[in-house]
Amino acid sequence: MPEWKAVAPGRDWETFNRYAYGFDVVIPIIDFGQTDAWAPSTNRGLWGWHLWWGRWVLSVMGWIVTALGAAAITGIIRRE
Repeated sequence: MPEWKAVAPGRDWETFNRYAYGFDVVIPIIDFGQTDAWAPSTNRGLWGWHLWWGRWVLSVMGWIVTALGAAAITGIIRRE
């Protein structure tokens, strides 16, 4: 998996890693810094619009799974 770094005159951009970005969107507890540097844009056509909304859906699903995992570990959810 190649990583690249785009350098424009007077500006350095963060290195984009698709796996780190995916984990950063879905796992709410750990901050990989990818969502601060990169985000889909609704101005980039249909794909940008779908990816922008998909990011929010994945974030909500990540919070739900994390909350359920924390509840299971702490014993709030019990089998009876």
